[in-house]
Amino acid sequence: MKPNRSRKFGKIWGLLVRGIVRPVILCKQNVMRSLRMQLILAFALCIGVAIAAGGLVSELTKSWRTASSISYIQDKEITANQVRRLVERLEQIQKYGGDADRYPAAKEESVLKHLPRTDQELQNQKETEDTGTGIGSGPDQQADSGSSAASTAPKSAAPSPMPESAVPDGAGTNGKAAPEPAGPGAAGADSKKTPTPGKAAEQPAPSFFPVNPADIQSLLDDEADRPGRKSLYIIDAAGKVLYRTKGSGESRFDIPQLVGSAMDSEGTFRESHENREFTFMYPILLNGTQSYLVAKAVPEAQISYYEQDTSLPLIAGIATFLGLFYWITRRKMQLIEEMAQGLVQMSQGNLAHRVPERSHDELGVLAGHMNSMAFDLQHSLEEERKSQRLKNELITNVSHDLRTPLTLIIGYLRLLKDKDYKDEEQAANYMQIAYGRAEKLKILIDELFEFSRMTNEGVPLAKQSVCVNDLIYQLSEEYITIAEQNGLTLRLVLPPMRLFVSMDPDQMIRVFENLLTNAVKYSPKPSTIEVIVQEEGRDVKVTVINEGDLSETAELDRLFDRFYRMDAARSSDTGGSGLGLAIARSIVEAHDGRIWAESRGKSIMFHVKLRRY
Repeated sequence: MKPNRSRKFGKIWGLLVRGIVRPVILCKQNVMRSLRMQLILAFALCIGVAIAAGGLVSELTKSWRTASSISYIQDKEITANQVRRLVERLEQIQKYGGDADRYPAAKEESVLKHLPRTDQELQNQKETEDTGTGIGSGPDQQADSGSSAASTAPKSAAPSPMPESAVPDGAGTNGKAAPEPAGPGAAGADSKKTPTPGKAAEQPAPSFFPVNPADIQSLLDDEADRPGRKSLYIIDAAGKVLYRTKGSGESRFDIPQLVGSAMDSEGTFRESHENREFTFMYPILLNGTQSYLVAKAVPEAQISYYEQDTSLPLIAGIATFLGLFYWITRRKMQLIEEMAQGLVQMSQGNLAHRVPERSHDELGVLAGHMNSMAFDLQHSLEEERKSQRLKNELITNVSHDLRTPLTLIIGYLRLLKDKDYKDEEQAANYMQIAYGRAEKLKILIDELFEFSRMTNEGVPLAKQSVCVNDLIYQLSEEYITIAEQNGLTLRLVLPPMRLFVSMDPDQMIRVFENLLTNAVKYSPKPSTIEVIVQEEGRDVKVTVINEGDLSETAELDRLFDRFYRMDAARSSDTGGSGLGLAIARSIVEAHDGRIWAESRGKSIMFHVKLRRY
């Protein structure tokens, strides 16, 4: 079981690896073939590295970019809120007394639950919160704040139950009898009213409950122990200090001066670098008497750290992007420069110059097209030069081949005209020579015309299915006698099966006659001429072999040129016109075939290959 599991795991692992590797390879190949994708990926990579470089520089320079600032605002705001809570606490005690649980509706309305208890709540409140009832907000606030204790009382005039243990003995909320209501809101329900049976006796809630001085002092001391160095005072309207925290040395205040200090502190409240003593003054109605809660303190410094803005990370990111993008695209730019230099070389006529194909993307394809263009232009120029050379040779050869027989014809005709002959038999001989030269001149002109027509207009073909075996056999029978007269032996090799080719028989007979005629004409005597017909795949190849001596192999490539003769000493008198093989090549190529020559030892082989029918 274990080997089977191992093989199964191996197959699964192989499939997994192929499923991952093959898409990666295909993606890489597609990217390598697309210059656009390469540039997009290079740009994205450079952006990512530039961002990383900017972040790294920012971290490395964070130490010397970090600065600090000193602020006193937070300590001032903490002190202000602590004093405000103390005022509200005193108001709540006077409003509900020590038995506030009997007034749940009033307890829910308590503003204590809305006060900020943390520094975050303090920061959120400081922009929108009014300074409350502090005199630091302005002189006119004094009168409005004087009734703050009364304003927090319930607006309803409905009677509330009277605490049984509260008595107006001046001992504060911890007395054993309830205090009598004081102030305009002290009017309660009629005491003579008989309570409803089964219900507790109800009476209206008092307007305020007197606060025990010991409780006031305890509240001041507790608030002074909270964070923040401050001195708290409760003074009357004349400036006399009624209560104060431990360590506070003031016993009387000048009210106008105190109001001015409070207003000045409010004016400099937002100055973050101001560390001089500040004053808060809040009016409060304490035990029915107009009083003021005064706070004096020197703010503590709050040090905060922040990072200074600098363009160094941005500069580092831009420099990294430019440098990396230049380095990535450097190779592509070198390819473009090489192609530009290659175009300059080609434009100057150096068509042999080739642009290196160093990539598989559009630049590599463009370099390949440039090289192909240069090759085609070079080949066209070589063909044009060759054509021009052959044209010059044609003019020279035609002039020579036409002038020689024409000169003989004119010479013999002049002899006949001047009657410069001995007898009629010699005159007839002159006439026969002139006629023969005229015939050869006509044949040369016809072949020249035929070659020009085939080269410029193409060979008109009347194709039909022809058995190559029979065609070669008939031609061989005709040339056996000619070969024997020249001391040559003609040997024919035919395949057992009949091979058919779609051809123009008249044109192809002309090709094979030219090959056999040249073999008879240029073969040494005695020798053997061999004609072989064979099948090669879907082609039929006819080979004519005769003995010959070529001084150079390069001459084989020139055998099919116009007016080229294997023996340079031969002229049109002893050799052919030099157009036979050129015409034969045109005919074979018109049949979509191929004709060429090979040399093997002392033998020359001419091959003609045609497509089978």
